[in-house]
Amino acid sequence: MSKILFRLNRLKVNKILFQTESGGSSIALESQSSPNIDGSSENPEDWTHTIGNLTNGYIIVSFSYYGGTITSATFDGAAMTLLESHAYSVDTPQQCAIFGLAVGNKAAGTYTISVSASSGAEFNGISSAFNNVHQSISTGGATSAEGVGTDVSVTVSSATGETVVDHVNSYSNASWTVGSNQTAIYTDTTGLTDGASSYEVGASSVIMSWTKSNAATPWIICAVALKPS
Repeated sequence: MSKILFRLNRLKVNKILFQTESGGSSIALESQSSPNIDGSSENPEDWTHTIGNLTNGYIIVSFSYYGGTITSATFDGAAMTLLESHAYSVDTPQQCAIFGLAVGNKAAGTYTISVSASSGAEFNGISSAFNNVHQSISTGGATSAEGVGTDVSVTVSSATGETVVDHVNSYSNASWTVGSNQTAIYTDTTGLTDGASSYEVGASSVIMSWTKSNAATPWIICAVALKPS
């Protein structure tokens, strides 16, 4: 009888563990704010982002920038972590960067994002709020790539249940076309630097891709995987 009870208890424990590991909610974009900002006109640059009530919330702030350096970013006064950045290696000062911050069950409201840059940096960016992101181990694979031409892509190590977020940068570009299976968050084609951002459901390996209209200019792309709560 004791062996039977032990086996039943093991089955119950295994069932509870399975439900805990697989029963969480999927990562979901809650809101975004995408001003076109010029870092050479004011430093730091500030904008506001209005969010609803977040559950295991995570804020992504990503940029395209030309010249100079993005030195820091904050959300509601809290310092954000630089997750990935890339500067084009050949001859143009084009760069991209992605910052992140776990904010827990942040209350609905309008919050300030502040970005500091070195002198002469022109940039545009976007802030995106996600629900259901792991709060202590929030990110997985992060990577970047560069090239020249119309086809832009980077391969990110990820996993089922994760969500991959990207940011791409070029210049003198008339349009962006987001890759299949991705959801565009924003696109910009103004100023010295043109940017776009999207997200895609995770898998063991995720290709984040864009098509840009100008075949002559270089591109760079940064991407990071978010882990579910």
